Amino acid sequence: HAQGFSTGGLLLGYAIALNPEFFNPRISSLHYVAGTMNYANTRSFQYQFLASIPDVLATLEDFGFYQTSTPNIPINVLQGTSCSLMPHVCIYLWQFAGIPADPNYDDTEGFSNYLYRGLPGFGTHLMAHIVQSFRTKQVSYFDYGEEGNLEAYGQAEPPRIPYENHDLPVAMYYSYEDDYADMEDAEWFADILGDTVVTFNKYSGYSHFSFEIGKDMY
Repeated sequence: HAQGFSTGGLLLGYAIALNPEFFNPRISSLHYVAGTMNYANTRSFQYQFLASIPDVLATLEDFGFYQTSTPNIPINVLQGTSCSLMPHVCIYLWQFAGIPADPNYDDTEGFSNYLYRGLPGFGTHLMAHIVQSFRTKQVSYFDYGEEGNLEAYGQAEPPRIPYENHDLPVAMYYSYEDDYADMEDAEWFADILGDTVVTFNKYSGYSHFSFEIGKDMY
């Protein structure tokens, strides 16, 4: 079995789409839990802001940023301790940052533990690729520009990522209130996967991180 949550789902989907001969026979069932397979309709302030920057990758790297949310033990401890002492304040601050947690559904103690453990970091190259999906409303290989694309892909435009190469049972879990993994994008993904989707579970009231820190998980 394999499970992909959030951007982890995106990377898992890329891997299966681009290497189906390797992954399809080796995974008995696949669970996409709020997997951000397409950012065309994301409501995330974070990505909408980054999309307003003309060349986001070059800009981030000019300022010395090569990885976002870098795992860091002192910062993780500070985040976790702050949330333990002031859980509701911490939740509202994270909501402002685009990572909502709703006390009606989410375990505030679990949220503190999650921050102690640390948010996984990923490279600015991936961040730029996500912004590309939001801007173009398409899911394609990384766009290096016409000259770079010709060198990398042999064509002026980056080719589409073939998600239809999934050939294994898929279960999907998404929420209408998720600002990151938008339901319309999830339905688009389900249409591409077709009959491989054995169950598509749609929830109301859950935020993106409810799938990680929901009250019924503890």
